[in-house]
Amino acid sequence: MRLNRLKSKEKSLTKQAETRLKIILGAEVAKAIGCHVEDVDKELVLGLLLHLVSISAEDKAKFKRKGKIFLEDIIGRKK
Repeated sequence: MRLNRLKSKEKSLTKQAETRLKIILGAEVAKAIGCHVEDVDKELVLGLLLHLVSISAEDKAKFKRKGKIFLEDIIGRKK
């Protein structure tokens, strides 16, 4: 019985950590595109990703560099 409770608690903590990461990702997306967190939903994110499928490898590299700079800036502001 105790083992089941421990497994259940571990599963719950894992789920909470995943949910926290999703919330943080949504907030970062909202900051990056300049909108409110409430405006970031599955349709918006998937639409953006589908739009990016057709870009060149050079453009993908540019987006990655810009994203890295953006994330470093966010982390720098938190310190």
